[in-house]
Amino acid sequence: MTKDVEQIVRLKTAVTRETYKDFIPEYVLDEEALLINDRIEKYKQTTLNENGFVNYVVTKWGRVIGFVDANITGFKEHYQKLGYAELFGIFVDSRYQGKGLGKKLFKKAMAGLKVLGSTHMVIYVFEDNRVARDAYERWGGRLDDHTEYREREKQTVVCYVFEL
Repeated sequence: MTKDVEQIVRLKTAVTRETYKDFIPEYVLDEEALLINDRIEKYKQTTLNENGFVNYVVTKWGRVIGFVDANITGFKEHYQKLGYAELFGIFVDSRYQGKGLGKKLFKKAMAGLKVLGSTHMVIYVFEDNRVARDAYERWGGRLDDHTEYREREKQTVVCYVFEL
């Protein structure tokens, strides 16, 4: 996985830009792209070196086309107190979207978190991201009443809870 880190972060940046271009300010997306080298180093230092992370990568011909990452403890205090895991994101190259790869990565992450002892998982998503929200609802997610407003992105974030 270490050798895939640069491709993972670059894919995440590209998918984020494409997915959010209609409802996140462009300057935020530009900043993400400009900070890509910092993000690569941070990913190496945290995600790959801390216990409790679940990461799955899909490659085709040596190229990363999808990945998912999650953590058994999550980062939001509200759900940490409940012992819920957190799925941070599912990222699939636009050329492979709509073929079930995102759902497979999602199920793989759920299974990995369950093996680590989690009973529930949360996913935060921008309220305007109907594609992701529709998928999470189809996959059994329950919209929780916990929301937050992110000033930087000018968006409300909603949360889905899943039983593992």
